[in-house]
Amino acid sequence: MPTVFRSLLRGLWHGGRVGAGPAAAWGRLSRVGFAAWRFFAAVLAASGGISGSAWAQTSGDFTYTDNGTVVTITAYNGAGGTVAIPSSIGGHPVTTIADGVFNNKTAVTGISIPSSVTTVGSAFQGSGLTSLTLPGTVTSWGPYTFADCHSLVSLTIATGVTTISSEMFERCDYLTSVVFPTSITSIGWYAFNGCSRLSSVTFLGAKPTFGSGGVFVAMATSARGYYPSGSASWSDPTVTGLIMSVTSASPVVSLEPSFTGAEDTPFLLAGSTLLVSTLAGSSTPGNADGTGAAAQLGNPRGVAVDTAGNLYVPDSTNGNVRKITPAGVVTTLASVYQAFGVAVDAAGTVYASAYGNGRIDKITSAGAVSTLASSFNMPLGLAVDAAGNNVYVAGHVANQVFKVTSAGSKTTLAGSSGGAQGYVDATGDAARFYTPRGVAVDTAGNVYVADTDNHRIRMITSAGVVTTLAGSTNGFANGTGAAAQFSSPFGVAVDAAGYVYVADQGNQRYRKISPEGVVTTLAGSGTSGFLNGTAAAAQFSNPNSVAVDAAGNVYVTEDGYSGIRKISLSGGVSVSDVDSATLTVALSVSRGTLTTTLTDGATVSTGALGSASVTLSGTPTQLNAALLALTYQGTANTTGADTLTVTVSDGTTPVTATAAITVTAVNDAPVAAASTLTTIAEDV
Repeated sequence: MPTVFRSLLRGLWHGGRVGAGPAAAWGRLSRVGFAAWRFFAAVLAASGGISGSAWAQTSGDFTYTDNGTVVTITAYNGAGGTVAIPSSIGGHPVTTIADGVFNNKTAVTGISIPSSVTTVGSAFQGSGLTSLTLPGTVTSWGPYTFADCHSLVSLTIATGVTTISSEMFERCDYLTSVVFPTSITSIGWYAFNGCSRLSSVTFLGAKPTFGSGGVFVAMATSARGYYPSGSASWSDPTVTGLIMSVTSASPVVSLEPSFTGAEDTPFLLAGSTLLVSTLAGSSTPGNADGTGAAAQLGNPRGVAVDTAGNLYVPDSTNGNVRKITPAGVVTTLASVYQAFGVAVDAAGTVYASAYGNGRIDKITSAGAVSTLASSFNMPLGLAVDAAGNNVYVAGHVANQVFKVTSAGSKTTLAGSSGGAQGYVDATGDAARFYTPRGVAVDTAGNVYVADTDNHRIRMITSAGVVTTLAGSTNGFANGTGAAAQFSSPFGVAVDAAGYVYVADQGNQRYRKISPEGVVTTLAGSGTSGFLNGTAAAAQFSNPNSVAVDAAGNVYVTEDGYSGIRKISLSGGVSVSDVDSATLTVALSVSRGTLTTTLTDGATVSTGALGSASVTLSGTPTQLNAALLALTYQGTANTTGADTLTVTVSDGTTPVTATAAITVTAVNDAPVAAASTLTTIAEDV
């Protein structure tokens, strides 16, 4: 506070005491002086004239102190919802959020921390946060900062955060996966103590230093125990059931074992292998429209596809619904508060579940948002029939599946009206679910449900009759009906032929169920990570949703990955790198000619198109897109064997793979040569 104001206030206060004689006079003067002091203090505080850590002031929903240079938030007085911390108050930057500001404020479901903040105390313990982004500008965190945030399901750590404090996320028991950026160097003791649903931990850089006493402690009542500090073994940690991985790895090249084509016709080096690629976004979270890897998403929690092949994705961290074209062009369609589920009808109308507001919103193709229905308790997955007559909602808290008509009328399709959890196949209110999270609807009006904590896929007829399509106990097994096993299935989709696709979160896989209930694995090795390539070798991080288009392409989102991935029948050659490094790929054949069409920004660094050796440079997604168009032309009138050699390098470790090419003979039609004579003499 400026000196002149301090002097004025001291004078007003002490002026009532000077020359005080009788007690009555002293009392009157002191009351007058104190009233004047309070008046001037209030005026100056309101105008921003008071600063100094001793002066508690208010601005909007916040109580703060100002030392004349920077501001510290000391209390939050608002109603809740998503709270935006101001970057400055009274012209001074907000740099600190003090201890206890949001403690036990369960109505606070989201928080936006500006880049001006560098220090956060134990400020959010027991709050109602459902998702969280740790900004890279904060360099100091208090212990217990986010402890007992029982609603926290999504955590994004921006590059720049270096330390996770002791007990920082203790007992966040709905947190399922955490990805640590390369900037993380240390994690304090008991940082994730009691996070009983945490199943996937990925370090994008080297393993950080663990605090003494362990970091991942008391993970669950069954089997998950104590992870010792400084353990050298990543492949065999003593916390069972918790998958830990470091993504510093060599690039991967996948090839079909052989290709066959005719000598006179160029043929595609492709087969029937399912390939996993990234359509848009990457492992880096953010909020940016763009194409392919240039786009950034926060925490995509669902996906739906329209008849034209456009995708719609609820970007829950950023509070948006994004639209992605088949070419990977990402735009923002509309703002929806904590959007978690999404569906689209045949007319192109999009529906989104506003998780934090308990609403189902309706979005036009122009991005206009209206409320279709409300009064839900944290709605998750959505589905809509083709005509847009009925929207189906997964009520994971109520253990019910709801139906909402186009007029906004809400009824219960199946599940206990009292919210009782359990496992019972029956009709309507007599049926029981246990945390249903995903729904899909087929052309006949049957609704499929990912019954997460029952580890089953259920089916509900339009009359509300519930049966079990597949699944039994928690585990992993392909098979028919109850012989199959899922682990916390999260999302479902169904194609026109009646095949059901499942985001099998606990198994880190995507599964497929035939109309007869036969379960197979569509993609995923079972190891948590971000590896593209062949479906069997691909890695996913806590799958949460799935959609399928008319051509059979499958689109997926994951809790631990800020991108949209595509599972497609393409084939031939695929390259990838979990470190998202820039790769160089060299392709060569011993006697034929390779031709390719460059797409999605891949470039030729050496060689020439149509030559026997072509080198491409680009990101893994770009390279896969380019290589899928690779064609081969055998030398004319030559048949037999050839060899395709593919070498991929991240600048450090080259990896080589080969495939056989068989060229078959063509029985060419005979050619009659024309005579060279042009003039014939009459008498000859």
